[in-house]
Amino acid sequence: MSDAGLGSRLSDPVRAALGAVADRLARHRIGYALGGSLLLRLRGFDVTVGDIDLVTAASRTPVVAALAGWDPTVRDPRSAPWDSEWFVTAQWSDGAESVGIDVIGGPVISVGGHRAGLPTVAERTASVDGRRIPLGDVRGWYHVYRIIDPPKADLIAGSSSAAELAEIAVRMGLTAS
Repeated sequence: MSDAGLGSRLSDPVRAALGAVADRLARHRIGYALGGSLLLRLRGFDVTVGDIDLVTAASRTPVVAALAGWDPTVRDPRSAPWDSEWFVTAQWSDGAESVGIDVIGGPVISVGGHRAGLPTVAERTASVDGRRIPLGDVRGWYHVYRIIDPPKADLIAGSSSAAELAEIAVRMGLTAS
């Protein structure tokens, strides 16, 4: 899909914030994958994007440094359903509009007594305004949304096979193989 096609799916502030955070993480050599509603939007789902969610296996210190100037704040990483290593929020602004940024380090969710690791490696990339944005595995986010936003989980389930959702559940540690 062309840049224009993907960019047109995003509001101007979200597109600008995504570009800014992608540039900063690249300068700091921090690997990440896009998640949440923005991931779904870029994958073609008709959802509202409220913020930018990123997952990473990187340590917290370089991420906080990369987000300097955007008021990075360390939050409790163990707020249901999350049971992650760390969680940092920040606020990008162009002076007129702002967009929240959530970075989840070592992302883990707790489901039915199981701790499940959300994949932090990009499944694929998308080009937005000339930048390659690493996209997380939407099927992993299915298991997050089953807990926090069932209608979004239903959207993902409608575009994924039961076998694909079961396979990612095994990879995440939600079920035995």
